Amino acid sequence: MMGENPAEEILVAPEFATLYFGDGYIALIQGGIEKEEDGRRVVHFMIKPSDLLRKRYDIKDSMLNVNGAMPFKVYKDELITLNQFDDANR
Repeated sequence: MMGENPAEEILVAPEFATLYFGDGYIALIQGGIEKEEDGRRVVHFMIKPSDLLRKRYDIKDSMLNVNGAMPFKVYKDELITLNQFDDANR
């Protein structure tokens, strides 16, 4: 059953498929929805955390869905898009 805003409940394909955290850990982005909350733009991602990320932050199997993904929320202005063609990103 869908809510009042079904278009907002559909996870859209991300522009980039990997989320790099500031501490060096990574997660696959499986989709995301951008919304406004308390006057700020927020992105609600579904991410698949890497094994190292799971171990570092003690992410349990019970926190993941059947596809091994979990919700993750971040303020849009805290996201930095990396240039995938820059040699510094290798």
